[in-house]
Amino acid sequence: QYHLKHLILERNNNLHKQQHQRMTCPYHPLRKINLIGNPNKINSEPLTFIPPLQQYLEDYNIDPISFEAFDAKLMAKIVTPFSPTYNLARKLSDNAYSKYPIFIVYCQTVTDVVSTVNYCRENDLPITLRAQGHNTAGFSAMDGEVLIDVSKIKGIFVDPVLEQSTAGAGVTWGEYNYALSAYNLHNPGGSCSPVGITGYTLGGGYGYTSMQFGIASDNLIGVTMVNWQGEIIVATETENSDLLWACRGGTGGNFGVVVELRYKLYKLSQVWTIEINWNIDDAAEVLYTWQENLTKTVQEPTQLGILGFLAAKQVQTGDTLKQVPYFAIRGMWTGKNRADAINAVKLLTDIGDPEVTINEKTVAYAVANEHLLDNVEGVIPSNVKETKRCAYVIDALNVAQYQKMVDYFKTSPSLYNIVSMEPYGGAINQVEKGDTAFVHRDAYFDVFVDSFWFTENEKNEAIKWVADYFTSEDMSDLWSDHYYQNYPNIDYENWQNGYFGCNYSKLQDIKLKYDPYNVFNFPQSIELPTEQ
Repeated sequence: QYHLKHLILERNNNLHKQQHQRMTCPYHPLRKINLIGNPNKINSEPLTFIPPLQQYLEDYNIDPISFEAFDAKLMAKIVTPFSPTYNLARKLSDNAYSKYPIFIVYCQTVTDVVSTVNYCRENDLPITLRAQGHNTAGFSAMDGEVLIDVSKIKGIFVDPVLEQSTAGAGVTWGEYNYALSAYNLHNPGGSCSPVGITGYTLGGGYGYTSMQFGIASDNLIGVTMVNWQGEIIVATETENSDLLWACRGGTGGNFGVVVELRYKLYKLSQVWTIEINWNIDDAAEVLYTWQENLTKTVQEPTQLGILGFLAAKQVQTGDTLKQVPYFAIRGMWTGKNRADAINAVKLLTDIGDPEVTINEKTVAYAVANEHLLDNVEGVIPSNVKETKRCAYVIDALNVAQYQKMVDYFKTSPSLYNIVSMEPYGGAINQVEKGDTAFVHRDAYFDVFVDSFWFTENEKNEAIKWVADYFTSEDMSDLWSDHYYQNYPNIDYENWQNGYFGCNYSKLQDIKLKYDPYNVFNFPQSIELPTEQ
């Protein structure tokens, strides 16, 4: 051990001498490559190999000299626990999760991903994958594993003739929608702009226009990924088509590191925005009417895309600030006429005395998608923690059952808790269950609940409240045993069937073919056939 550290110190001294020589010699790009590695590296300064970092690497059986060489050849930035940005870099979108990776590699290119996968395989280091870190169960980072982060792999290319796009794995929906808007083209996507396209699409991907154009994964026509051997493979309808099938709803992080996605696009520019608020007492009847007329009862693609919310708002009454629950719908109409938008929701707006706002003028889809949810539940503080659960409504419910859904929400311990409804039908349900890995093709709604807390004292109550919404004796009869795989929760029972249903065994066979040693794994990842 003393000899190894002596070699490291001697090597560092030599590096300092070489850098001094470079400063006094005429510049030459090859000399720069030889002396300090990749000249395009985003952090031009090499890692500082202080003794604690050397010992830390050795504790994980990582040779510091090989690690330094690995870092030097990358364009990527490596963040270790001794880097000043480590605590920020290891964070996920949900403050509820606090994981400590061995180190984090912010890949800039596919070559960075190849090099990192190879290095981890050669050094027997476990791998976690992250694009934007919005996994609702915290699976986007793991303790004691190398975190391969592809959020810096950007780039969006649009072919307006073929009406297709190609995007890097680190692109967000906000960036992607903005790029498409110049071409008046569209892809069904997420209603939250910071969410990445990759994890979202690979897990299905529901958006306002899904009942018109399908789930996001239905429009995925190609994927490029790096497999466990560090090889670049492409999946299309004609090449590795089974892998493309699996990527259409089989979730990310199972078969390799996705670095690029290709989509088919649709013409869409301007939309009419729809905002409706009801008194909470009308919510059950609205939900039942919605179920019966505007969900899977709609057989053809529809230009109406709406989401529903049980939420709370603060209302000032004299000197008192009251928390008032209400029911809201937010959405858009993609047709040409405002009158048609008004008529499309008339069955719902005829109930009670709602506040209805349908803009007098159309707005760009990207703008509508960005702002429709701005005033549903207010601004949530950045230090909040969250847990999420969901379930599909497959069997029709009656008004009394929807009233149970509403009444339970009224017991919410937090102003910020929210129950959301995503309707299915139209283009979504036109696809057969086995045509893609996304199996959920006969639902009325996907209902998901977000429960928030700030302190450890509030945590248990927040988690119990959302769990009881789905599993308590009074509520369990409302739900099927299927869950939307983009809203994972570690406590789901039989998640294999819940997420993937009859498609799970085929996903296992594809897993065995493309990742036979289960290099890419996480809690609730696709299991090898012998593991179940």
